[in-house]
Amino acid sequence: MSIRDMSRNVCILTEDAYLDSEDKKTHDYKGVIESSRRAEEIKDFLAAKLSKKKKDELAGILQFAGIANGDTGDKSIQELMQQNRITYTSRQET
Repeated sequence: MSIRDMSRNVCILTEDAYLDSEDKKTHDYKGVIESSRRAEEIKDFLAAKLSKKKKDELAGILQFAGIANGDTGDKSIQELMQQNRITYTSRQET
């Protein structure tokens, strides 16, 4: 089904239907057109996925924040590793 056909008859999408969109000439996958019934579920799923990705990236950046702020002080590498081990195990428990 083409986009032109769908624009002429919007009622094609039933309650649980979706359409895969693909370029006719190159057969490149363009995306999915979803019915309005599931749109909120998809938005919530994508928002949660993006939030997790941003949180993971931020955690990766913040692991070096102590070095930049001078919080490490005069600690040896063994003391820093012990501190990180304690912090890491406490995060896993929560």
